[in-house]
Amino acid sequence: MNSGDKFTEGAADERADSPAGEVSGANLARLLGKPCTTRLGELLGFEEAERQVEWNRTHIRHGRPFPGPTGGAITNPEAGDVPVILMSPAVVAVLAEHGIAPPTRPEVVALCEADREEGGDGLDPLSERQWAESGVDLDLPFAEDKNGKPEGWICGVPQSVYDYFGAPGGDPDKARPQDQKRISDGKVIPSPNSPDSVARWLTRHRLTKRLPLPGQGRRRAWMRMLIRIDQTWYHYDRPAAGEPPRWIARTDPEWMPGMLREALRGHAYVHTFHSKNGNDYELRNWSPNIKNLAEVEAALSGLLRVEAVADEAGTATREIPDAWGTVHNAYRSTNVLCRNGVLDPATGALSLNTPLWFSLTMIPVDYHHGLDPYAGTEWLRMLRTQWPDDPGAVMCLQQWAGYVVSGRTDLQKWMLIIGPSGSGKSIIAEVLGALTGTVVATRLDTLNSQFGLQSLYETGAQLALMSDIRFGSRDSSTAVGTLLGVTGEDEMVVERKHKTAVSAKLGVRFHGSANEMPRWSDNSAALQRRALILETTRGFRGAEDEDHGLKQRILDNELGSVLRWAVEGLALLNAAGGTFTVSARAAELAADMDSLSSPLRTFIEECCVIGTADDFVDLRELFRVWGRWAEVNNTGRGMSQNKFRAALRSLYLEPIRPGQKKAPDGKAGKWLVVWGISEAKFTFAERDSFGDDRVRTVGTGEQPARDPYDR
Repeated sequence: MNSGDKFTEGAADERADSPAGEVSGANLARLLGKPCTTRLGELLGFEEAERQVEWNRTHIRHGRPFPGPTGGAITNPEAGDVPVILMSPAVVAVLAEHGIAPPTRPEVVALCEADREEGGDGLDPLSERQWAESGVDLDLPFAEDKNGKPEGWICGVPQSVYDYFGAPGGDPDKARPQDQKRISDGKVIPSPNSPDSVARWLTRHRLTKRLPLPGQGRRRAWMRMLIRIDQTWYHYDRPAAGEPPRWIARTDPEWMPGMLREALRGHAYVHTFHSKNGNDYELRNWSPNIKNLAEVEAALSGLLRVEAVADEAGTATREIPDAWGTVHNAYRSTNVLCRNGVLDPATGALSLNTPLWFSLTMIPVDYHHGLDPYAGTEWLRMLRTQWPDDPGAVMCLQQWAGYVVSGRTDLQKWMLIIGPSGSGKSIIAEVLGALTGTVVATRLDTLNSQFGLQSLYETGAQLALMSDIRFGSRDSSTAVGTLLGVTGEDEMVVERKHKTAVSAKLGVRFHGSANEMPRWSDNSAALQRRALILETTRGFRGAEDEDHGLKQRILDNELGSVLRWAVEGLALLNAAGGTFTVSARAAELAADMDSLSSPLRTFIEECCVIGTADDFVDLRELFRVWGRWAEVNNTGRGMSQNKFRAALRSLYLEPIRPGQKKAPDGKAGKWLVVWGISEAKFTFAERDSFGDDRVRTVGTGEQPARDPYDR
């Protein structure tokens, strides 16, 4: 195809007082007072429409025809589907017949804005044209016309080069029409020596799609199908046949080269060589190899990188910008992906699933808001059997399920369920995991390690399941700090093996199970205050009514109903102002956790007399009492006096606070004391060398381990 000077003249004059070089098909329909669904042939006549469509195919769509309703090529599409209409003499004549002057560039911009306000795409034809130009191989020789403007091209190849293949060296007998056809069909792309141009071509013609925007009428936007976040590629695709598409982390180092090989296979590029008659050209096959694929991948990394915006970074579920960098605010931040759309758990409304919603997780069921959340499911029967006299426990779990589904972290809570084996803890955990799509199983010992957050970050997991919580190591400080940081919505440094560490807020919630109350060191009680604790007292394993297939039936048949139940739980939580309902035994369980996680707090309660802010005891004497109490109770081993003093400060128990005062009797130095305690005393029994039990007392203001009976 020859573009023809007459067809393109005036196409690039964008001065404010001059006619624009192009309009969009939607702009043209609006100027003529027709709906954008009008066929282009009805607006311009079929001959001119075919020329405009062919120009779009070779200049904007890189050889791809306009698809019809059944996927086949059409030559008379709807006007709204044509991104660029050149202001050719024929188009100017059609406008003149209706008494319309060719619009200026500012008028075209106003037409685009009006189209957007009425729910249309509002595509800017100049931007569409410039984006298509970005994929042209600029290393090829573009001639200039008499006005100094670059010549046109056919599917990215200069017009003069295209014409060369019609008569190489000026000899028509050497014509290579097959090469011209490859160019016109879009099979010729930038050369391997221009990786940036290849990357731009791939981005424009292979890695973006123009798709509808959720809830915005006929508006569409260019959306990326491949993005780069923190040194990892994410691909919008179907995980399996019949599954809805979603973002998938491509961590296999061989995936990207394989994808590029597939995209570049069958393409050619123009090779230029010099002869005595000037430039000669030939088409050479694009042969991917390790070097040129790596260069193209590096160029794509810069083009497709998603930048962090405020708190939304890394693998956090969120809306990402379109291919132009525009954020459309099409989704709420708490939305979740289901099989039949993107769910807003706060309202039960479903939106269209598009690549703008970045989520590595998907709830593997359809959501139906019309389901009865309290229908007689086996799930609810199991919960009511476990807590027959404690509806607060069931409601707490329901609210927690809704909170987990919503993706929220603002309430800064985590859940722990304790109870005997076979009491339903694992069923609850697996059902909650299924409601979030992507789950990571972790342990407290894992969180206590250097790379404990890596899997939580890279998978984008919404829920971390901690089964049988217990520590294999004595020092739990790292795990406690990690749990506090993540649940507290702090920015966390995520150390990653063989990758650069990243700093991000993690949207994961923690759900733990244990046969007994876990033990860790948290004198501040911050982690305990954030815990929702439930206890399962009835064990089903080995009972006459044990049901081995219950869990699988719930997962296979009732997950949609459980999801509806969870959404109702979120509504109850919101109605309560974000305050979770507690079980009947919540206070008792919380006290048990406090006792085990902070032995120092228990020591204060059992052995110390709380006085006024002016009362005090000697720090060394209090530490001596603590040491004997800790020895008898088999806890707090290895704590130095300095650590003891720091732990007292972290209790935040008024009026207790470590401090100092002037040494008595004019002695030099400072006297380390603990304010707010008037006395501390611990009485215990120990066996002497004769095998007799002796009752002894150690206290502040006394000699250590004095026998009250002076024996």
